[in-house]
Amino acid sequence: MNLVERLARGVRHAPLLRNVAPLWGSVRPTYDALLEVLWGRTGLERRVNELPIQISPRHRNVPEEYEPATWRAALDQVRPGDAIVEVGAHIGLYTIAFARRVGPAGTVMAFEPEPANLAALRLHLRMNAVEDRVVAVGAAVSDRPGLIGFASGRGSESRIARGHDRSVTVPAVTLDAALEGRRVDGLKVDVEGAELLVLRGARALLADPSRRPRWLLVEVHPFAWEAFETTSDLLVAELARHGYDARGLDDRIVERITGYGWVLARRSGFSG
Repeated sequence: MNLVERLARGVRHAPLLRNVAPLWGSVRPTYDALLEVLWGRTGLERRVNELPIQISPRHRNVPEEYEPATWRAALDQVRPGDAIVEVGAHIGLYTIAFARRVGPAGTVMAFEPEPANLAALRLHLRMNAVEDRVVAVGAAVSDRPGLIGFASGRGSESRIARGHDRSVTVPAVTLDAALEGRRVDGLKVDVEGAELLVLRGARALLADPSRRPRWLLVEVHPFAWEAFETTSDLLVAELARHGYDARGLDDRIVERITGYGWVLARRSGFSG
């Protein structure tokens, strides 16, 4: 955190001003504008899970301890030179971490359909000098290509829409089409309930021994599955049909998914 931010935080939390919300509310636009002028191009330095990352001023409240268990599980799978695919990249924190880990010989393909998130993702890639190894794709990932309804404006919870909650239309692709002929070493999926659609659209990739990923890290959202006609049995079976064991971050086999969390799937019998 730089000197300007430290001073602002000190003033904001000073005993005499701590509860004067209207005063701080009137000053905040000026403060926001100042940060944008000074650091809008280069970014504010943050240490996200101890990794130095430049963050745009409008996203300065990203916590420095960010999903530590998931972050550790994901990065532990990545090797220099890997080809990583991230579906639902949001503003790019994991994308940048992956890009740093794979190094100049590796690649990251990041899919993000939310227009505001996509703009922030591309800005953060530039600020962190990893554009040479990352391709940012402005599309949703599903089980079929075309145009698809999308519930936009929800930050990290923006998602493919089913029914009345759609606010925009975005292009959709399948991983099989987008990654045709490419090897994938790792796949991370965070799509707010549409997990099964992503996997069904990647069946050719997941069935190809020469190209399929060593691991998949999938955020699961059972509370949202009804809209996507998804169940725990269907999702676990989809992984199993391609030879992947579904496990929790604690490495225990997952037979039934009952709550929000992450599934780390590796090819059966694969220990590397």
